[in-house]
Amino acid sequence: MAEETTMKQRPVAAAAASEKPTPELLKTDVGGVYAEEEGELFAPPDQSPSSFAWSEVVWYNVVVLASWHVGALYALLFVLPQCTLQQVLMLWILLWVVAGLGITAGAHRLWSHRGYKAKLPLRVFLMLCNSMAFEGTIFEWSRDHRVHHKGSDTTADPHNS
Repeated sequence: MAEETTMKQRPVAAAAASEKPTPELLKTDVGGVYAEEEGELFAPPDQSPSSFAWSEVVWYNVVVLASWHVGALYALLFVLPQCTLQQVLMLWILLWVVAGLGITAGAHRLWSHRGYKAKLPLRVFLMLCNSMAFEGTIFEWSRDHRVHHKGSDTTADPHNS
């Protein structure tokens, strides 16, 4: 089994110093520092080819993205030559709106904020729309969004860079 590596296992030399880093230090370039935890600075994980581990590959994403590319290749070779530009644009706009509806009305308003109640047919429709957006599962999206609101502008925010 591959050894798991956490941020705590990679302290930067600056973290070893006796004094704790100041917020001003965090705003400067200190060689790839990306997080502060309990007053210590941590370096980014090793990105060298020798650090690659097959166990870290998210196979679900690999299969889905590969399927998308195979489908796109099929469409380019066999479907698009038979369609007009207007048909392609209309389909693209329709799919964009439907996927956006799944995120905004479904994952965001219905499941994250519980802003309204929906009957089963609408929930199923919004689940299908959400799956078209490829934003992860509804549970992951809702969890991350709630944590985002709770820890906004802090290191607890999953969208904080």
